[in-house]
Amino acid sequence: MQELLHKAKKSNPIPIQIRPILESAGELTTEVLRLITLYPHDEDTFRALGVAKEDFAASLVADLPEPGAAWLCADDGRRLQGMIYLQPDLWPSAVLNHRVWTIQHLVLAEDAQAETAHRLVVGALEALGDVAEFIQISHPEADALGIEALRQAGFRRMGTELVTVARTEGVQADEIPQISVEAAQAEHLETISGMTGNCRRCNPFVSDWGFEPEKVAHLARRMHHDCMRESGCRSLVALEQSRDEVLGTLGYRRDPRLQTTKQAPLAELDHFCLRSGAPSGLARFLNARMMAELGRDSVEAVTARFLLNDDCEQADLSWLDSMGYRITARHALLHKWLKIPPASTPSVPPA
Repeated sequence: MQELLHKAKKSNPIPIQIRPILESAGELTTEVLRLITLYPHDEDTFRALGVAKEDFAASLVADLPEPGAAWLCADDGRRLQGMIYLQPDLWPSAVLNHRVWTIQHLVLAEDAQAETAHRLVVGALEALGDVAEFIQISHPEADALGIEALRQAGFRRMGTELVTVARTEGVQADEIPQISVEAAQAEHLETISGMTGNCRRCNPFVSDWGFEPEKVAHLARRMHHDCMRESGCRSLVALEQSRDEVLGTLGYRRDPRLQTTKQAPLAELDHFCLRSGAPSGLARFLNARMMAELGRDSVEAVTARFLLNDDCEQADLSWLDSMGYRITARHALLHKWLKIPPASTPSVPPA
């Protein structure tokens, strides 16, 4: 890293200024649009969704920043070399009793230098000060410059997030005797909250030593409760009919930004969890029912993110293909504690 920084200083004598974008992008709008549109590491996902990246960028920039967010850019006096956008996660913060933030966007220009990436990330952390205790980010693995800047700033890799896209048409699965799929009801709330509150595949807080398991489960319950009352959000359960037992749950919500951009309905998978020992084929069956339901509502495609441990290179991922999901990107899931929970006993010493 030191060698990269040394080369960056020699090859880029123009000083980089890290500065906040306080309200709208304003006079920087064209440059921000350029950064997002030319960022190469999410092309396959947009292509699979049939979404024009230029339209998505315009929709995104029009809405930023949201109240309470932090938005910084790296400016060399001629062009923007990068931007970083962070948001507080209000519900997780309230339930987990830690001030949780997420880096929603870390975008670097193609010719950005390592020093620029490093200063942009560090500048964002300094700008937050004591406002945040914990920060998470899901960032494309292919962006080595961004990943290294985050690592140098003390972020720890928690695993790999597979970004996938599936079309709703043509997804089929065999019926399973004595298994029905229904909309989740209030009487299922405790069961599905317990499942998703402990699901390492869909819950990024489960694997982090800093969060109390009881509070992570309570957050899952809060999210499910809200989903049952929220338009555009829906949870399904797979029930063993003879005992009325929940064997699996899957939830989705409409993606308003992508839907506005494409002018066609799109959805994102919110959670997908099965009980241990669930019947073979249940995942495909439950997923096919969701796809059929979305297809009837004219939804064309679904995005889904699945968390895996870092041994995922050796993992059998054929289950994704069997359900119609195509991997469009691999992201690194990274966490950083700015304020270490006093009661925590981490297996890995905090940075």
